Amino acid sequence: MKKLLPKTAAIIGMIFTLICAFYLIKAAAYFYFPDLFDDGSVIYEAGEMSWGSSLFAILVSVFSLIFYGIDVVLSVLKDIKKNDVLFNIILVFIFVICLFLGIWVISSYLRNYKTIIWFISYFALFVFEIILTIRCLIKKN
Repeated sequence: MKKLLPKTAAIIGMIFTLICAFYLIKAAAYFYFPDLFDDGSVIYEAGEMSWGSSLFAILVSVFSLIFYGIDVVLSVLKDIKKNDVLFNIILVFIFVICLFLGIWVISSYLRNYKTIIWFISYFALFVFEIILTIRCLIKKN
């Protein structure tokens, strides 16, 4: 448990990433299978439900960058003098790209190419954080 304490921010960010992935799957289900969710009891627009789910996924993903940023700063400060210099440079580079893309996606008109670029970089950061957390767990004292 002590090994996971420094990675608490990353784990919270990963939980938000899983929530984001759930809403992206939900948006895809509404988009590709619109008749599956229509029970006839309410006015139902599959396109609007899909758009709302994907918009919520974008908002959750950008919010999780706060926790990933905390983890990046703590990881770099902790490992600045050790042998993982290249790994930390890559981590900071991916985070900075995700930060600028997140600001770009939130602050301007949404287009499909923006969201695709955003989620590719965001899930790359997610995979990188998983690798970093696993390395923290298996690292010998």
